[in-house]
Amino acid sequence: MQFLSVLLFALAFLLPVRGVAQSSSQSKEKDAPVPKAYLPPAGMCRIWVDNVPPARQPAPTSCTTAIRNKPPNARVIFPPGKDGKAAEPKSLVPDTTKKRKPPN
Repeated sequence: MQFLSVLLFALAFLLPVRGVAQSSSQSKEKDAPVPKAYLPPAGMCRIWVDNVPPARQPAPTSCTTAIRNKPPNARVIFPPGKDGKAAEPKSLVPDTTKKRKPPN
């Protein structure tokens, strides 16, 4: 009986440590860069699903469709900019803090 209680205590102690290690590797996979061969062409975007191999990712589509159809376990990849890095959107909501000049 004492052996069983020691075994249960050891299992209960080790389970949270294993979960922490898994979550850190999953966050690394989520933030992993997209291979250059799979970046979307200019004028298009791509839904990049976490933990799915690059060859099995959805095809490039319009950015509005990609943003609208993005599942919770994915991110939208924008086309590369002039420097070759994927560009991030400036904002999806218009900036209302800037004042417009009144019409003449």
